Amino acid sequence: MKAAMTSWCHLDCGGKRSATPLSPAIRLSKALSPLCFASAVQDAKRAITLLLFLVLLAATVTVSSFAQELQPTNTVHFRATGIFVDSKDKPLAAYQLDFTASAGAKIIGIEGGEHAAFKEVPFYDPKAMQHERVIMGAFSTAKADKLPTGKTRVATIHLLTTGSEPPHYEVRLTASATAGGKKIPAQASAEEKQRNENEHTPGTK
Repeated sequence: MKAAMTSWCHLDCGGKRSATPLSPAIRLSKALSPLCFASAVQDAKRAITLLLFLVLLAATVTVSSFAQELQPTNTVHFRATGIFVDSKDKPLAAYQLDFTASAGAKIIGIEGGEHAAFKEVPFYDPKAMQHERVIMGAFSTAKADKLPTGKTRVATIHLLTTGSEPPHYEVRLTASATAGGKKIPAQASAEEKQRNENEHTPGTK
């Protein structure tokens, strides 16, 4: 009965075979070996899956960051700004003003106004064409009934700006006169207008 309950193993001992009883620890190890191997395989699979996920995640973040770096940070805009002089009920025969745009804007063209008396391009300093400030003026020798009254656009300034924020304008009227050269009070202002894609910018082709 005792021999039947004891596990034996046969070892090759120089041509002689002998029976050696296995200890409980060895029998337990042999029994658990298949289970341990299966568990190790599952752990390895989970580790590989996690590693692949982390690699894909890192690649996605890298591509996203690279795409953001390629996006332009300074968008170029062409802007047309109308220059107005309001002489109220007095005919406007002459004006002189100082126009300034915020930093980052460049004047690329100037054209005349809407009224026949100021249809021609006003006088200005050509050196200001690539800067944000210009002093300009114009005069007409037409009779009083041929001159504009009220608010009229006397010129249009074309600018090149960068960035999404619109520039700020400052217009200071330094002189205004009616027919005969008599000084009159007036106000000047600047208003940006919607640019027509088919509109030609003075000084460009």
